[in-house]
Amino acid sequence: PDAFEKNLEESMKLNVESTQHLARECQRLATMANAENGDKSNNSSNIAGGPYMIYISTSYVFDGGVTSKEYPPYGPQSKVNPVNTYGRSKLEGERAVRDILNHPKSTSEAEGGGRGIIVRVPMLYGEDCCDLSESPALEMMKVFLPSALLTTAVSKKAIDHWALRFPTSVEDVARVLKLVIDRLLECKFPAVAPSLSDTYHIASPHGTTKYELMQLQTKLLGVPRSQVEER
Repeated sequence: PDAFEKNLEESMKLNVESTQHLARECQRLATMANAENGDKSNNSSNIAGGPYMIYISTSYVFDGGVTSKEYPPYGPQSKVNPVNTYGRSKLEGERAVRDILNHPKSTSEAEGGGRGIIVRVPMLYGEDCCDLSESPALEMMKVFLPSALLTTAVSKKAIDHWALRFPTSVEDVARVLKLVIDRLLECKFPAVAPSLSDTYHIASPHGTTKYELMQLQTKLLGVPRSQVEER
């Protein structure tokens, strides 16, 4: 989200306009495949009916309960209410996928319908990050690294202890996405229909606050836990 805000115009193009373009291309290819196959009866569950689009969204489409009073963990049908531009852009991307691929407005567009899959992921981390700033789950550690301690005075860090997050490994997300793709290829993945959810959540079942996460990270770094206080 921070990097998004620094390049707002380009980021909006990436999250919204690029998504719209890819969805329309999937629709076009699906329509072509249907015409070539000549049998549209099974195309909603058959990869031969054209490509599927898997759109990676985010838990930032929710507000954490600040306004909605709906708190995590969230499900696919939970009320969305993004509180920052990044979350709003990802929600617009979701709507593009649904409007173009899953809920077409015309008969001609319907041939490519039901082929959009939306996957929301939470706060992510990777085991092989080159830079801790790549992950909100890990970037907090930077203030306690030896290089930081040498150049700045050590002071207590106040971290929020109320918002529940579900840090999830990118490796786990990749494994689930591969399973989805494999099942699509085997025609075993549920067909997406207007009456069914086209949205799925991939997340660790283990919830934590930033304060609890920072407590764990200070232990790993050998920093006294007293250096972190809850806010």
